[in-house]
Amino acid sequence: MALLTCALDRGAHHVEMTSNLIGTTARHRIVASLDFLANRPSSSHTEKSSARVRVTHEQLGRICGLTRQTVTSELARLEEEGLLRLEPGSVILPDKLTLRQVIEPAR
Repeated sequence: MALLTCALDRGAHHVEMTSNLIGTTARHRIVASLDFLANRPSSSHTEKSSARVRVTHEQLGRICGLTRQTVTSELARLEEEGLLRLEPGSVILPDKLTLRQVIEPAR
C-alpha cells in the first residue's frame, strides 16, 4: 500500500510539474525542473541554500520535454552565468534562491 501511495504521489507531482512547464522557454523548463528536483528529499543538500541534483542531461531532457543537446546548451549558459556548476552525473546549485529568481518573472 505504501509503494502504491508513493507511486501515485510521484505521478501526481510529475503531471503538475509538466503542466506548469507547457508554453515556457527551454531555460525556464530546465531551471524549474532543477528547482523541483533540488527540493525533493532525495537530493543532497550541502547547505541550506545549495544542493546537488543527481541527474544526467538525458534525464533532465526527458523531464523537461527537451532534447539532450538543448539541455546541454542551456546548462552551459547557466554555468557561464555562475548560476550552477556541472559535474559528471550531477548539477550543483550553489544558491537555489538566486537560481529561483530566473523563473520568477515567468510565473
